[in-house]
Amino acid sequence: MNKNISLAEAWEITFKKWSDEEAGTSHFVYWANCGLCQKFFDNTGNKVKCSGCPIAQVTKHKTCDRFPAYQKLLKFLGHDNIHKRDKIEELRGQGLAWLQNIKVRHEKMLSKKMLAKLNIGMQVKIINDKWEGDSYTPCLNQVGVVIDDHPNASGCINIKISDSGNNQSIRPCDLEIVK
Repeated sequence: MNKNISLAEAWEITFKKWSDEEAGTSHFVYWANCGLCQKFFDNTGNKVKCSGCPIAQVTKHKTCDRFPAYQKLLKFLGHDNIHKRDKIEELRGQGLAWLQNIKVRHEKMLSKKMLAKLNIGMQVKIINDKWEGDSYTPCLNQVGVVIDDHPNASGCINIKISDSGNNQSIRPCDLEIVK
């Protein structure tokens, strides 16, 4: 378990896990090789909790193993069912598509929550500088000031980076407020 990885890193590990799983190049070990589980899974005491996990937040299920789409994939992608290659072919891509849908929905939730908190002049830190295969000008962990708290057409807001003085359009879900 690595609770210290960023959410972006957790997503990256999770997408790699499912990509490898669907390609048949990974040994399926449920939560142990899932980046989101590494960050959020907690089985202390008698209850399994995934507090803060995007999958739990979006689906409103306490764990992802109860979500019907996930159960369907587990049934056929588990290592004990590897001989069902024809069914795996039918399901190929569904795990990644499901995760991508969850990720997009989670980012919209985070952006909406963050927009409600942001004000012009507020200090923010950039916690993710990669999205949808693109990236911002490298600015991870840089601090800036909100200069426009109304999202543009792509859903980004403008901040002025403190170190460089440059303006950068950033998605609200990629920011955290500096206290």
